[in-house]
This record gives sequence, structure tokens and C-alpha cells, in this order.
Amino acid sequence: MQLARSPRCARGGQPSIYLDGVRLTTNDLSDFQLENLSGVEYYANNSTAPAEFGQTASSCGSLLLWSRQ
Repeated sequence: MQLARSPRCARGGQPSIYLDGVRLTTNDLSDFQLENLSGVEYYANNSTAPAEFGQTASSCGSLLLWSRQ
């Protein structure tokens, strides 16, 4: 599964993806099994994301994935 480009982003880019607070370099979500995730958060733009996740240059939002412990 690939993350679709967002029309909300000025350039039609993709949001930044974080796993447990670490920014990932891939946008391929097929590596993640839903049963291994405890939470998912999506912030449409940098102004709504928590400060530590909203400082990306793309301004296309942030997708936060949290794994089960």
C-alpha cells in the first residue's frame, strides 16, 4: 500500500511519516501490519501538528504511527 499524494498540499506531495517519533524515509505503508500499531494520528498541516512533528519542509502534514509495546 502506498500513501497517496494529498491535494491539500500545494505541490500535491505526501505527508511526512513518523514511527514512534522517528521520521521515516519511505512512504510504503505495506511494511506495517495494523495489528502491530496501537495508534495512528494525522495532521493535515504543520500548524496543527505537535511542534516536534510539524517542522517538515513539505508543509504536507504528518502521519504519526505508534507501535504496540
